[in-house]
Amino acid sequence: MRKPTVHPFWERVKKIIRSHKTSQEKFASHLNVNCNTMKHWMCYGILPDVVTASNIADALGVSIEFLVKGDDGDSATGSDDDEVITRKLAVADIRRMALQIERSACVIG
Repeated sequence: MRKPTVHPFWERVKKIIRSHKTSQEKFASHLNVNCNTMKHWMCYGILPDVVTASNIADALGVSIEFLVKGDDGDSATGSDDDEVITRKLAVADIRRMALQIERSACVIG
């Protein structure tokens, strides 16, 4: 059996899941991924296939590049994950609010 090694991809995923104040179980369910499968990936540092990684990134409001490398190429240092995650979450929240406003405007007509 492989020795558990956590990949930075999963460390970033875990931080963002915690910042959303949800559980890994709920997040896995949202993605239609078996919770035990996701926990196994996290524990053993197994990266998901590109489609699943894309779904994870989309659900978290960040890019795959950020999850893999910790940087989208638009931050000065690329090393301060907490600051970058906070910024990315703020941008994702703004996009969600804009989409809700747009949908409301369509309903109102």
